[in-house]
Amino acid sequence: EWIHLEEGVVQLEFGTGAQVSLEGPTSLQVVAEGECFLERGRLVVLAPAEIGSFKVSTRTSELIDLGTEFAVDVNESGEMVVHVLDGEVEVGIQGAGSEIVSRERLVELQAARLEPGKRDLQRADYAGPAFEHLRAATLWRERPLRIQFDCGSHAGSYQGDNSPAHAA
Repeated sequence: EWIHLEEGVVQLEFGTGAQVSLEGPTSLQVVAEGECFLERGRLVVLAPAEIGSFKVSTRTSELIDLGTEFAVDVNESGEMVVHVLDGEVEVGIQGAGSEIVSRERLVELQAARLEPGKRDLQRADYAGPAFEHLRAATLWRERPLRIQFDCGSHAGSYQGDNSPAHAA
């Protein structure tokens, strides 16, 4: 399923327990229970170590969560920048045929950039505080309204301080 968010912030919670916060404009495809594809936009992933790995793919890379929280920003041209907010992330660089040609690990407070057509990561200035408003703890604290839908059963529920009594 594709999610095209023009503006605002949405947080997705996967069945594994991974949380993905999106900020519009963003185009994201949910590929599987532990994987998504970010075509463009900004997101923050929180995936605790006990759930296993969570993968975010882009046109040029794959980011594998190693029990961490990280931010990704992909612009219109496909340039990707990743910021490790906590823990570790493995960055796989895709070759011409979408195969992974190299891998590199980044740790907390590190950032890296990958430009389309390049086969190596370039260090970038860490800008983690710019993503603070998308972190799971911040969203929970500042936006208590939570909407959950189970697409398989078409059920929905609202939770939070200002939530209605039943799902629409």
